[in-house]
This record gives sequence, C-alpha cells and structure tokens, in this order.
Amino acid sequence: DRQTSATSRYHGLISSFRLRSTRGLTTQISYTWSKNMTDATNDRDAIDVPQIRTNLKLERAVGRLDRTHVFVASYIYEVPTFKSGFASSAAGRLLLSGWELAGITTAQTGLPLNRVVQGTATFARGTRPNIISDPTENIPEHPTGGIPYAFNPLAFLPTTVGQIGSSGRSPFRFPRQVFTDLNVAKNLLFTERYRVQLRAEFYNIFNHALFNDVFQTIPD
Repeated sequence: DRQTSATSRYHGLISSFRLRSTRGLTTQISYTWSKNMTDATNDRDAIDVPQIRTNLKLERAVGRLDRTHVFVASYIYEVPTFKSGFASSAAGRLLLSGWELAGITTAQTGLPLNRVVQGTATFARGTRPNIISDPTENIPEHPTGGIPYAFNPLAFLPTTVGQIGSSGRSPFRFPRQVFTDLNVAKNLLFTERYRVQLRAEFYNIFNHALFNDVFQTIPD
C-alpha cells in the first residue's frame, strides 16, 4: 500500500520587468529565485519510495523539478529602415525594409538527479549507496564503452548487508541550461490591407546540450 503523506514546501522570489517599444526594441525579462524541499516528488512511481518508511527525514531533499535560478528574456526588434541612398530606392525598400528579429533566451539551474541506486536483489539492504566524496569532481575523462560520465561513480560505495546508505535523494544537479530560440521574419507590404511574412525559426540555435537523464545505477 502507498500513502499520499509526503510534505512539500516552496519558497520563491518572482520578478518581471518590461521595456515598452523603444527604437523598435521591445523586451520582457523575468527572474525566479526559489527552492522546493520535499520528502517525495511523486507518489506514483518507485523512485521516491523511502528506504525506511518510518523515517521520512532521510528523504528530505530538493524536489526533482527544483530550479534555484530561472532567467527568461523575450525580445522583439524591428530593424530600422534607412531612407537615403540605395535604401530609399524601390529595390532597397524591398530588400532592406520589413525585417524583424524575435527570440527567447532561457538560462536556468539544472534539475537535480533524483537519486543514485544500487542493486538490492542479492542483498537485504537499502536502495541507495554511501556517498564518500563530491560526485561532480574527478569525473573520469575516458569512459568505458564511449558513453561519457555525468558524475564520478567512485564517489559512491555500495553498502553492506542490512545497511542504509548515506546518499540522499537529489545528490547533485545536472549542468545549468542556457538556450535561445530565435525567429527571423521579413514582412512584405503590398497594400494597407495585404501583407506577406516570410519566417525562419531556430530552436536552441547555439546547439547547447540539454541533459535530462543519466544511467544512475552503480555496480556492486
């Protein structure tokens, strides 16, 4: 049987700033600084099942969806049109006028790894190992099988029979995430009523890696 008896607390500072259209530029910036502490993020899977059901203090950690910092900037820039030289000609107006750039840039703290686990089929012991050093330090540079390590597996030590590991939930976070979605548009005006827009959209245009899961079972 399972109980929906978990507790959760969220504290946050939410701010937002808006710049009205100034010389063709409109922006909106939002920033959130927060922390979510819980002893179970989800009661529908086995990830948050406590090691000792009568001691939920061992499960107290940041939630799986916690992000300490979230910064989002959205912007629209209408490229100005020059009215002299080639730009004032019919061909110049067709090529150089009507350009618009819009985008959303997000920078945020990485999500916590929900847990590091050890096999329990052979031994009667807890599901989590002991943590003996910082798992984000001394990460092996030459992984077995060519798959890079997200953390140092030697920072964890399997427990013995009957022992509960010292590694808690959310032992570390994934790397921070920074990505930009960009939209480039060209507006063609035929009359006051009719307009055609040509648009190119780019998602994560700078191709930053976004990690959301890793293999998290250490061998015995």
